[in-house]
Amino acid sequence: MTTLNGGSGLNGSKYNTTYTDDITITGDIDGSSRVSLVSTTGTIVVEGKIDGSSMVTLVSNMGSVLLFDKIDGSSDVTLIAENGKVAIGPEITFGGHNDDIGKIDGSSQVYVRATEYIFTNGRIDGSSNVIFKGGEVSILEAGLMVEQLLDYKQILASFTFTIK
Repeated sequence: MTTLNGGSGLNGSKYNTTYTDDITITGDIDGSSRVSLVSTTGTIVVEGKIDGSSMVTLVSNMGSVLLFDKIDGSSDVTLIAENGKVAIGPEITFGGHNDDIGKIDGSSQVYVRATEYIFTNGRIDGSSNVIFKGGEVSILEAGLMVEQLLDYKQILASFTFTIK
């Protein structure tokens, strides 16, 4: 497994690298970072958020792409799982729900493609443009209806919603 920037994340960093194993970023991608990472055989995990006008492309050829926090702050993000899932926010939550976790907000531009499924644990809001392509899409948001989660003018694709 490849771990990038243990704890401090990628703040203002520039990466354009391909790895053959799992990739874990143990903090945020923030501060106008420019990050392009490819895992040819593993899963990519970002334990923090993507924020602060960062440009991020994460591609897993054989695994999944997992973001444990949110996408915000005018970030431009591409998440691709050629043979897996993409999850934004935790798929299982314990206790109360934090509205920030799993959201796509702040005029961010997001493209997500997955063969298995696409999952987000928060709102799509704040003039963000989002394209979801591929597998089934699931949006979990503390008992809210789809109409409360999405401004349909901001969604640029057709897909099936499953509200859990």
